[in-house]
Amino acid sequence: MQNEIICICDKLILKEIVGKVNAAERFAVLADETTDIATKEQLTLCVRFIDNNNMVNESFLQFVIIHSLTGNDLASAIINGLKSCGINCEYLIGQGYDGASNMSGKYKGVQAIVREEYPKAIYVHCAAHTLNLAVSKASNIQPIRNCLSIIEKLYDFFNTPKRNNVLLNCIKNANETPNAKTLKRLCATRWIQRYDAVNDFAELFPFVMDALDNISISHDLSGTDASILSKSIDSEFIISLQVVKLLFSYGLPLCKQLQKIRIDLKEAVELSNDVIKNLELIRANAEEEFHKLFLQAEVMASVFELELAVKRITKRQANRGNPCSDNANLDVEEYYRITIFIPYLEFFISELTERFLSHASIFNGSYLIIIKL
Repeated sequence: MQNEIICICDKLILKEIVGKVNAAERFAVLADETTDIATKEQLTLCVRFIDNNNMVNESFLQFVIIHSLTGNDLASAIINGLKSCGINCEYLIGQGYDGASNMSGKYKGVQAIVREEYPKAIYVHCAAHTLNLAVSKASNIQPIRNCLSIIEKLYDFFNTPKRNNVLLNCIKNANETPNAKTLKRLCATRWIQRYDAVNDFAELFPFVMDALDNISISHDLSGTDASILSKSIDSEFIISLQVVKLLFSYGLPLCKQLQKIRIDLKEAVELSNDVIKNLELIRANAEEEFHKLFLQAEVMASVFELELAVKRITKRQANRGNPCSDNANLDVEEYYRITIFIPYLEFFISELTERFLSHASIFNGSYLIIIKL
């Protein structure tokens, strides 16, 4: 009886959504492949359309079981899924997917195959996914990559009841009470969680170091691992953490905004441009902005009596900046500003600008058509 009621509600809700989509006579399809708990490949099928009140609506239609991830099969699954719901695909004017080659490919991707049958269906790469790719690519700079890797290893280390209890006791016995209580994983796909993980780690840093110190006393494997992890926390790590925090503080609000149901392409382009302008302003005042981060890094380093110093270099580096051949005479703050802060900032700006260029081009083209009409 309960299942029958659920099925009836499902049909009524779907009928209501389909009626609104067909009445709008214009809609875009959103689709993404995912694997359920039974390891079955499913395609989430959603639509975006303008309702009678000129408001953007985004609605879920159904899950479609798929057996192949080729562009042809996925395109067929999407079109057949829309038609099975009763949607008139002649009204299809937009497509929104991720940037995987089987979805975005120019010749054999889903978007290309769908456009062969429905030429008006313009493909737009998911804006939130575009931001995530920009952050991910920029984070490949070696010091930043190393920093994030250490954070992930520390999460894995404390992701056991016994070790986590040591961390919780350090928090409990402290004079201050942090908002975060546990470390979070740097999730590969959930980027909002990745931003939160970095911020929580920075807040829990003093307690993490205290817990590592307590565990390192043990004469077992945990003690050895704790000692190794403690030694991985150096000047470069602390500086990189402060830089990542700053850049992520701009990425997090943008990521949340880009995932709003009622956001449109115009707003997405404007939001990304605002972030790029703010980052360019920081780059123009790099010396002043980095000085603030450096002071914060010094406070963080003082937790375990570490003095920030230039990383010892024995030869010319192939994968990182070489600001000066004589590093002994190089100012510590200047060294890290040149080797970490500026490269990461410039790479991030470059990636955002390049990846959102296609969104701006599509919007500008549509805007020109509207003006001519």
